[in-house]
Amino acid sequence: MKMVNSDVPVLTLQRLQDIGQIINHFSINIIHTHHAWVDTTVAELLDTFPEVKQVITSHGMYDYMDDHELKRIGKLLHKSVQMATYVSETNRAPLEKLGLTSSQMVHINNATKIDSIVPFDRQSLAISNSSFVICLVSRAIREKGWREAIDAVCLLRNRYSYEINLLLVGDGPVKDELIGRYKDLPFIHFLGFRPDTCNLFAGSDLGILPSYFMGESQPLTLIESLLAGTPYVASNLGDIPKMLSCDEGLAGHLIPIQDSYCNPIDIAESIRSVLDGPQTLEFYRACAKSAAKKFSWDSMLLTYEQVYKQVLDN
Repeated sequence: MKMVNSDVPVLTLQRLQDIGQIINHFSINIIHTHHAWVDTTVAELLDTFPEVKQVITSHGMYDYMDDHELKRIGKLLHKSVQMATYVSETNRAPLEKLGLTSSQMVHINNATKIDSIVPFDRQSLAISNSSFVICLVSRAIREKGWREAIDAVCLLRNRYSYEINLLLVGDGPVKDELIGRYKDLPFIHFLGFRPDTCNLFAGSDLGILPSYFMGESQPLTLIESLLAGTPYVASNLGDIPKMLSCDEGLAGHLIPIQDSYCNPIDIAESIRSVLDGPQTLEFYRACAKSAAKKFSWDSMLLTYEQVYKQVLDN
């Protein structure tokens, strides 16, 4: 909640139907929703508020719905939704299947605003300055590849004697299971939810996301790592290849997806390509800073403002 601008009121609905009181009290013209369930729920609630327009943003949830489900949802959204934005080009086709036209869709890169970045103190986690530190920030769900990342790090340490520490940042259903399984490995650090993820990336040598979540679009954690000047190894999904690219090359390496899965061996080889490849770590750091320029906070705000103006003009 502290991350929300202090000028923005945050309200909790006791009943969904109370949204009408909020619309009237604040004289709301546009409601912008970011989740498929919320999109459809709000669309139904707006049936008695034809003057209120709806904007939706796809972060990838529609990407793994079948055509029948998309058609059903499209009928629910048709009346209220005026515009849709999307963060990855892979999100566009499902929006078209919802019934939205090209003139109703706008691609807007994700971005995040960071006032200052201070690399975390490795000694606070008993990590030596000579260690190679990898940071994974995500929800702790199976498809984000936490277990596979641990197996890859163990493989690199055992086979090549790399001194690697892995930071696992976030909460979710697989965290406790993995803690129970790997609690005796001192180089695996389960940090739970942290608000200072940019600082963790800044103090690490590499960010990683070995995700095989098929709705992966434009991960904010990748943007945070680039803004911290830290290279990244991630699955070849969604917009990740474009996110990592810059004029000089890639700000890291892409992990191949095989049979909708990230194999720990492939993850290990991708990490090793950054550690022992032809390019230096400094090269990848320079690429990270260059690639980060694509994710401008001011540009994102300006484009959203233009979308809202278009909706109001219509």
